[in-house]
Amino acid sequence: MHLPTILLTGLVAPLVAGHPGHDHAKELGTRLEFLANNKNDLSHCAEKMRTRGIAAANAQRRSQLAENLLKKRGLKGKRT
Repeated sequence: MHLPTILLTGLVAPLVAGHPGHDHAKELGTRLEFLANNKNDLSHCAEKMRTRGIAAANAQRRSQLAENLLKKRGLKGKRT
């Protein structure tokens, strides 16, 4: 009756002890150092995008697309 429990324990024990001696504090320190030195956004290149006019061109493209869709459906928008 206890045989399945013993077998299950024998199978699960190696999974639990997969990384003996692993230093979590060292891993956390390495991760925090990486995150401090690497940005996850585009704020560092926002000025370049602004000088190239990318945002303005995107706004114009979206505005034109919206106007075309409104015309196609026969609707009046804010500008019409």
